[in-house]
Formats: sequence, structure tokens, C-alpha cells
Amino acid sequence: MDAAGEDSDKSVNAPSRNYVRDAKAMAATPIGRRELYETFLPRGGDSFHGDAQAEEDEVRQQRGWIKEDKMENKKLTFIMYPWYAMGHLTSFLHLSNKLADRGHTIFFIHPTNTLSKLEKFNLYPQLINFISVTVPHVKGLPIGAETTSDIPIFKQNLLWQALDLTEQKIESLIQELKPHFILYDFACWGPLVARKYGVKSIHYCSNTPSSVGYLMRGENLTPEDEMMEPPLGFPLNSSIKLHKYEARLIAALHSIGKESSGSG
Repeated sequence: MDAAGEDSDKSVNAPSRNYVRDAKAMAATPIGRRELYETFLPRGGDSFHGDAQAEEDEVRQQRGWIKEDKMENKKLTFIMYPWYAMGHLTSFLHLSNKLADRGHTIFFIHPTNTLSKLEKFNLYPQLINFISVTVPHVKGLPIGAETTSDIPIFKQNLLWQALDLTEQKIESLIQELKPHFILYDFACWGPLVARKYGVKSIHYCSNTPSSVGYLMRGENLTPEDEMMEPPLGFPLNSSIKLHKYEARLIAALHSIGKESSGSG
């Protein structure tokens, strides 16, 4: 009886085969705005949509997408500067592969000793260029520490401070490489530096919106007991529920972040 109940619960909560299939297909297929538009707008050539092509061209002209189509062959240059954690580095590298697949050039900035872990995932070595950066030493940070895996979680604020100390190095790279875009996550000073040289900046957050919405609660410190409940405006029927030890850890990390030099 219990086994049947477990199977029933699994069948209800587990994603369907079609969902898994479609999700995999979407993840594997880069799609641009033009492609998305064409997915939903019927093309001409059949009896039911005989004038669809003309209507499509008219809409594209009105919205300025014809001009965009002519820009599709323009190749862009990106700088990637992720946080010093392997989950962030690999996420940025995955995006780099997607961009390189379209012919764009990437300059990927990483802590020196992480190269051996990253280069095997570089699918376009002719377009994705690794640039190592020496992580500055900060008092209290173990010698040679470069990523979050090298330190206890409660010393991450020191790694944030080290990241901030690379601002001048990143600015010199922007001056030298003259990219169209710089993508960052924890380097909150990125937009200010990029703006000096007419470079566009993009905050690339690889966490899910639900995680950010639940965990990021503004400038004020959030007590442990409040972390147990969804923040104001979060869906009340959400299945997200922190255990007490998780809430304690998140609250502690928020507190540590406030002690960093500005990137928390």
C-alpha cells in the first residue's frame, strides 16, 4: 500500500516525458528574438495563410526587425568575469560556448589555477580566449586561495574583497580589448568601469528567479526566523521552505556579505 502511494506521488510530482523532452531541446537549441518571432508567426505557402509572408514582412518592417536581420552577421566581442566559484565559472563558460557557436569572440577571465578545470569544457578554443588573473591576497585569506572551494564558507567575504581589488586590472583589459559587452555577477563595479569606455555591461545571474526572489531581501539584515518564511510579495503557496539550519546559514552569509568591501 505504501509502495503504491510512493509510486503515485512520484507520478504526480515527476515531470512528464514530453516536458523533459522539450526542456532538453530548448536547452540545447540557442534561440534569438528573430527565431522566436518566426516560431509563432505562420509562414506563407499554404491555402490558409496565403498572405502570411507579406504580413510578416510588414510587421518586421514596422518593428525595425528588418534592420536587425542585417546585423545578424555582425560579430561581437565579450568579456566574461564570473565570481570565483566553479559553479559560476562553468555557468559563464556554458554561455560563452553558446555565444561562440554564433561566431562571437569571448575573453574569459578566471583565477589562474582554475584553467585546467575549465579548458576541457571550451568547445570553441579558436573563439574563447582564457585570461588568467592573480587573486590578490587579503589579510585572513589563506595563501593560494582562489575559489570558494579553497576556503571555509564563512571566509567568503575575504574572497569578495579580493575580487574588488581586481577592478584596476579589469579596467585595463577593457581598455585593451575594447569589447562590446562585459558580463559579470559579483563584480558590482563592472558597469561603472565599462561605462567609461562606452562598453555595455550585463549582470548575468545563473541562479533561478525563485531562489533570488526568496533569498535576496534587500539591504537590511534578515533574522533567521524571518528567513523561514517567504518574503513580502512572494507566492504564499510556494513549495519553497527552508529548514532551520538552512535559514541560519543564509542569515549568517547575509551578515558576512555586509562586511565585504562592496560586492556583497
